[in-house]
Parts: sequence; structure tokens; C-alpha cells
Amino acid sequence: MPILQIISGKFIPLSPNNIGIAVLHPNILTVYELSGQYSNVSNKVTHYSLTNVYQHALGDEGKHFTAFSMISGYFGGANQNQNREMILVQSLDGKIEIFELSAHSFTRQFVDCLIPGPMAYLPRLDAFVHCGYTNR
Repeated sequence: MPILQIISGKFIPLSPNNIGIAVLHPNILTVYELSGQYSNVSNKVTHYSLTNVYQHALGDEGKHFTAFSMISGYFGGANQNQNREMILVQSLDGKIEIFELSAHSFTRQFVDCLIPGPMAYLPRLDAFVHCGYTNR
């Protein structure tokens, strides 16, 4: 499947390095863990490996949702103390889905959204900024 976007963040709380790589496909969001393999002799990293930790079928089991973009952050501020970020995925028809680690949090539909636009998370205000086009 084509890759639409890749971001890194604290998506794997039980991992020693706590860093995950989120890969957005048109109908699936997959989170991988990047880990270094060390040499027994020199104690240096010889190569890296990606391990699929979890994935989400977007929309209704991967149907009725075509991804456009994603952002991450400590939405609501509650997870910052637990050192884990959430991921928001925006669809082409103005629907958003938020995921907290391996769990789906919720889905919302923007009203009158014709074309999705750029989106950002402002942690200081704990708010999303969205620039989309409507039919008004």
C-alpha cells in the first residue's frame, strides 16, 4: 500500500526507548518500534529492525475512510505525565479519528467539509487548528 505520511513519537509506552514510528496508509495506520541490534564484541549498533507493534483499520474496519494526514501530541494533556502521545488521522471527507496507543478513542465528522486541509495541534492551548474548505 502507498505510504501517505510517517511520524515518530512516544507511541509505545512499554518499550525501553519509548519511540514509535507511525506509518499512515490510505486505510490503515501502523505503528512500528525501531530497535538497534548491538554487537557483542564492540557494543555498538550493527543494524536496526522494525517491529510491527499494532495497527488500526481506519473507519469501519478499513472501509468508508480514506486517510489524508495525521498529527500527534499529548491531546488533553492527560498523557504527558504518562509519557505517551495520541495520534489523530484526518480523512479526505473531513472525518477525524483519534487513537491512544492500541485503542481507538473516538471519531468525529467535520460539518460541511469539502476538501481537507492542513491541521496542527497547539499544546499550549490544547487545541487543534484546521484549515479546510467548506461549501458555504
